[in-house]
Amino acid sequence: MQFTAPRTAPLMELLQEQLPDSPKQRIKNMLKHATLLVDGKPLANPSLEVAAGSKVEIRKGSAPQKQQRTPFPVHYEDDQLLIVEKPAGLLTVNQSKTPETSLYKEIFDWLRTRSGGRQRPYIVHRLDREVSGLLIFAKSEEVQEQLKENWQEVEKRYYALVHGAPDRKEGTIHTWLQEDERQRVHVVQDETPEAKEAITHFREVEHFRNYSLLEIELETGRKNQIRVHLAHIGCPIAGDWRYGAPKIEKRPIHLLAYQLRLPHPVSGKVIEAEIKLPKDFLKLAEEKQR
Repeated sequence: MQFTAPRTAPLMELLQEQLPDSPKQRIKNMLKHATLLVDGKPLANPSLEVAAGSKVEIRKGSAPQKQQRTPFPVHYEDDQLLIVEKPAGLLTVNQSKTPETSLYKEIFDWLRTRSGGRQRPYIVHRLDREVSGLLIFAKSEEVQEQLKENWQEVEKRYYALVHGAPDRKEGTIHTWLQEDERQRVHVVQDETPEAKEAITHFREVEHFRNYSLLEIELETGRKNQIRVHLAHIGCPIAGDWRYGAPKIEKRPIHLLAYQLRLPHPVSGKVIEAEIKLPKDFLKLAEEKQR
């Protein structure tokens, strides 16, 4: 079976539209014995978003067992914690009553199966659904609490491909952020009981004709902080329709949590995990450069 995604949506949603006479459970059963490919690349989870225009292919026969066992890259693991890479389009954790999967659920099942029920993950922090990158999970409540208490010691760096360019090569954005009733986050002029202080540091890494690649370091970690702050200075993140980017651009948004550096909660030894900038991260900017 092959088709072109007519819009950006979770793959399962698109499959239900393509197979209107098939109940959702029948589609799920079919996928258990098939390999999913999006633009020629394997997709381990049908709940992930697929961009409009993507070529979707379902082949009979399961994907290699190794891919099924580890649907996410592990960048660091020991007896106390785990650092994994979250793909864009996947929730960190699902707190709604819908059956949608999440990275937490996948890691929970993976750890429980591998350890014979002796281990489970504990959430330390989150990434927005649209953002890809590194996430830390603790393996006990004690380590979870210790990491949260010492969160200011964790260095968190991101890459963002933005429209235009900031008015200086590097700087700091320091504002107050407040969420409205539609769950959109806004910059507010003054401190209010509902507003939260937010501090973002940025540095220009490379400049293109219409875009800039920025390195971001967070001093605080508020909801949608980087996305709102960059839009606030006139540089919305490419693909981030919610905060000012043109809707003609394909999602996911071009924001990658590429580096984590922290003292180990037990040994004190410095741990560093890093993702290399993907080759296609700058594709949009390089195409416009021609």
